[in-house]
Amino acid sequence: MSSGLSDEQVEEKRNAYTFSSDRFWNQYYEKTQASVERFDWYGTWDTEVQTDGSKSVMLGELLRPYMGAQESSILMLGCGRSTMPEQMYRDGFENIVNVDVSDKLLDSLRLQLGAEMPKMRWMKEDAAALSFSTASFDVVVEKGTLDALQENEPLLKAAVHEARRTLKPGGYFVSITDLPASVRVVEQLQWYEYWDVCHTHQANVRSSAGEERIAHVHACRRSEDGLWTWLRSHSRPMRSFFFQRAVTRGS
Repeated sequence: MSSGLSDEQVEEKRNAYTFSSDRFWNQYYEKTQASVERFDWYGTWDTEVQTDGSKSVMLGELLRPYMGAQESSILMLGCGRSTMPEQMYRDGFENIVNVDVSDKLLDSLRLQLGAEMPKMRWMKEDAAALSFSTASFDVVVEKGTLDALQENEPLLKAAVHEARRTLKPGGYFVSITDLPASVRVVEQLQWYEYWDVCHTHQANVRSSAGEERIAHVHACRRSEDGLWTWLRSHSRPMRSFFFQRAVTRGS
């Protein structure tokens, strides 16, 4: 099975790619004071969205089936300026670890939210080389983080591996993006790693800037490790056989 990258390999791979560089994001937050202003491209937990069946629901309602119990340990992979973690915290999901590559952003979030949300944690981590032990989290959530790595396949592949590695068997990796299942799930998540099953939802959302956009919510469940999983994850022809079985669409 593919492995994550070392810190040195991450640094080498990301130098030429702006959006995967901590230097870029620290400068961005420094110059724009963006660490003070909250922003969500694909909506947030309390955002009202229109689903495939034209049903109006909160984004959190789409995500809740994949969150498990409120005591679930949740990793927010590349938290950025999103308000989703704090909204989830207020909704009872308090065991949240937020990771990002920007020290400036993380310091700002700790200052803003630390006293009000004492169980929430903010840590500097690279999505392609996480320091957490294998099977540390019940749920891993990313919203736009993999999009930032879209043009850098070595880091994208490593980040997907790290998301699966740090998930407990049976836990869900939730990816919120503008990429449909044919790309994010079939060409990326399932191509790089093996998952038991992936569910996908499409919704019309409004960003914090008021822009209408289509968001896709993909939730892939980590399988139990074993010989059969190893064989399927190492054989691309065999994996392609399982792609059609493994993607289900919800409303």
